Amino acid sequence: MQKFAKVTLRHKKLKEDKTSLYLDFYPALLNPHTGELTRRLVLGLYVYAHPKNKNEKLENETALALAHQMCSQIQVQVHRNDLTFFNAAEKPKVNFNTYYKSVQATENNRLFLAMSYKFNAYLEKKELDFKRLVNFADITIAFCEGFREFLRTDKELSQNTAARYFTEFKNLLKAAIHANHLELNLEMLKNIKLLETHKEILSVEEVQKLAQTDIATGFEVVKRAAMFSIYTGLRSSDICKLVWSEIAKNENGSLIQFRQQKTKGLEYLPINEKAFSYCGVRTAETDLVFEGFKNDSTDNKYMKIWLALAGIRRNITFHCFRHTYATLLIIKGVDIYTVSKMMGHRNVTTTQVYAKVTDNIKRNASELLNEI
Repeated sequence: MQKFAKVTLRHKKLKEDKTSLYLDFYPALLNPHTGELTRRLVLGLYVYAHPKNKNEKLENETALALAHQMCSQIQVQVHRNDLTFFNAAEKPKVNFNTYYKSVQATENNRLFLAMSYKFNAYLEKKELDFKRLVNFADITIAFCEGFREFLRTDKELSQNTAARYFTEFKNLLKAAIHANHLELNLEMLKNIKLLETHKEILSVEEVQKLAQTDIATGFEVVKRAAMFSIYTGLRSSDICKLVWSEIAKNENGSLIQFRQQKTKGLEYLPINEKAFSYCGVRTAETDLVFEGFKNDSTDNKYMKIWLALAGIRRNITFHCFRHTYATLLIIKGVDIYTVSKMMGHRNVTTTQVYAKVTDNIKRNASELLNEI
């Protein structure tokens, strides 16, 4: 009878708008450690009955994904007549791999997915692949430092890419700590140092030349998207998915409300009339503002031709338009904190690199006086 018992995931209402997740066995299973028939196994996972914000919704998604995986695993054990999960010392807990895979399944962030590929390679090197479940107890400072060194010495990665991957890994650890799955002092875990890189930016004169230069027929949307980025600082990924319902006009002007593709943060960005003019004619609320813009190899090809026609022959990528936006704001006297907010940066230190760029511009301008 026990071998064919069905395992079902259920919810129990608790106080403070939460529900506890537990497994229900039917028919009841004989607990080998207590000698009693048992219908319930509490998982120690909780969800919000009425999530109020994106963090609570994300916690719910993660907890439910973990609970369903645990339910499936225990169903297999029951069919094998393996009831060791009833042992109090062996009570099923959320292991790191289960948590990691549940986040991976819901995460559409390319940086996270790229990091996870390297993390899998690290586990294979340590012979800790998913055939052997990694418990949260295995996630020690030494284990994490090993992954950091693995990334840092990977010849396929630049130092800055390795640094971004490790930061993404630490964000995963922070989420696990927040969910009470992991106890780890992340202050002991040093980041991989980012190297300063040269950021190509356009001058005011070059921006004016681009505005005055036509692009090849059929690719006008590429010019509109590029100029829009210069005047708003939006990434190409955000411009590609921008719809008209995210752009509103009121007595104070135009405003964009959107969720960043990279950071998932909800942003409110005021835009000036010049930026709004590049949006084109407003259509249905669900229509893409820059319909046809993909920032693919074809778009980039015609963007390069457009730049060359404007007399700009440096290696300018679409992301350089975002750099130009930040740099020109600082040159115009906007404080670094405001620029950080307008760029959607999580940390003002990310924005400080633009201040260094403008310092160089000011130094070069000052050196011109030597010729007088």
